[in-house]
Amino acid sequence: MDGVNKLSVTLSGTQAEELNSALAEYLQRNGYQRTFETFLDESGASVKNDVQHVGLMEKKWSMTLRLQQRIINLEKRIQEFESGGVIAPRHKDLKSSASWIPRPPEKLTLNGHRDSVMKVVFHPTYSVLLSCSEDHTIKIWDLETGQIERSFKAHLSTIQDLCFDYTGNRFASCSADASIKIWDFGDSYDCLKTLKGHSHTVSSVVFVPNKSWLLSASRDFTIRLWDTTTGFCIHTFKEHEDWVRRVCIDQQGQLFASCSNDKSIIVWCLNSKKPLSKLIGHTHVVECVLFVPQEHNNKIAGDHAKRYANEDVKPTLIISGGRDRVIKIWDALTGACLMDLEGHENWIRDIVLHPSGAYLISVADDKCMRVWSMEETQRCRVINAHDHFIYSVDFHKRLPYVATGCTDSTIKVWECR
Repeated sequence: MDGVNKLSVTLSGTQAEELNSALAEYLQRNGYQRTFETFLDESGASVKNDVQHVGLMEKKWSMTLRLQQRIINLEKRIQEFESGGVIAPRHKDLKSSASWIPRPPEKLTLNGHRDSVMKVVFHPTYSVLLSCSEDHTIKIWDLETGQIERSFKAHLSTIQDLCFDYTGNRFASCSADASIKIWDFGDSYDCLKTLKGHSHTVSSVVFVPNKSWLLSASRDFTIRLWDTTTGFCIHTFKEHEDWVRRVCIDQQGQLFASCSNDKSIIVWCLNSKKPLSKLIGHTHVVECVLFVPQEHNNKIAGDHAKRYANEDVKPTLIISGGRDRVIKIWDALTGACLMDLEGHENWIRDIVLHPSGAYLISVADDKCMRVWSMEETQRCRVINAHDHFIYSVDFHKRLPYVATGCTDSTIKVWECR
């Protein structure tokens, strides 16, 4: 029983309910009547005898066996390649491969969406990619095969953003229909909660580390803090004077930043609910913003790195990109702009930091992906990535993959080496 109890802890409520229902159906269908009745009495399971659920236990068991065999075969092939010198030995963590950057040609081109791809995001652990689109759907992709694992209509209008929580067990989506949805990442992909309160397009969502909270940014000029367990809005932040495009949070979950059509970035204290600084310098809409993990401060170029290395209290750095075609690196609390990165020839749409902190990757309406060296910011690798505007980019935290999403409805996955 102890083993069973430990196993059940790893399942969400929905997953446990589905498992119990499938097991009950199996016992009943195969004539284990006394066991079936005892199990129903102890578990409270309900039997689903519709076409979708009949034989589900056998299907899941067969699928598990196939996946196990597939893993064994893949591990064997990797070992053969490594021993034969065909590929380099695997790294336990991509952070140890600081020089690995995306290189053409693309590893995969993923086709399936019927309209612009608004966001691509990797699962924090698995070889899985999520995407959302103006076609109102979310798609889940297997990076080993390039195939769609699941596709479903998630909202009534354009889906603007996606994010995983820090466990990878849930993800959130937000839409031009003014709603936010929390989803189970598992067999069911059930919608766990729908959060309503914004009065216009919700453009960005991010989970708060180690809490059941979520932040959202909207075209209604506000940012909202939600309790994803109850579905209630805890607080509404009002400082921006126009559409809030993006919200991001630091690793500790203490500070968050928002950027807006009003050309500003605001840094907030989550605990006090108060703004700490307002960063002014962009001359057009600020599309994207992210925090630099403090352990990567020393990667910032030149005199800044030397100064930060000698300081007892490390500063908080922020990177932003905008329609003025400029990427800016900021000291978040003083509001000082430390440097500009220029090179894109059209609106910058998204940025992501290499897991090692050594590189920044940006994408733009100039159809290019740029890889910037954070230690030598004049060094920039340009990749002609798509034939149309690129809206989104993400870097897998553990695997050597970068993904880009484009207005031509395609997604490309790039291998880093």
